[in-house]
Amino acid sequence: MKRNGDKLKVAIKVFLAGGITGVGTGLSFILVHDLLTTDQIFEGWEFGLALAMPGLIALLIGRVSHVGQLIFLPVAYLTLAIPVFGPAFGGSGNEPLWVFGILGLAGGLAWSIPFVIWKIKQSLSS
Repeated sequence: MKRNGDKLKVAIKVFLAGGITGVGTGLSFILVHDLLTTDQIFEGWEFGLALAMPGLIALLIGRVSHVGQLIFLPVAYLTLAIPVFGPAFGGSGNEPLWVFGILGLAGGLAWSIPFVIWKIKQSLSS
């Protein structure tokens, strides 16, 4: 059985891995988008491929962090929906790549908070 300190470390790991997931989400979506839209047309299959990248990033981060792969899927796609989609499709098109990394980081940290609270609640209840 894990001690409370170990469970709190898991909660911190979830928070940090959520931030990394957000960075990966923002950067991977924009990089795939930019790579595939050299003709200035974003077709359906290109959009599908760009949408698959955050999921792959989330599964990879979940596996590497040993926290659980499914925790980071909602973090990735919520990050994609809220801070990344707006500037990706509504921006000027001249935004530097690092902006999407920062937006992804902010989104990943924010969307991982419910999972952190859940892990802390688990540590206090056991």
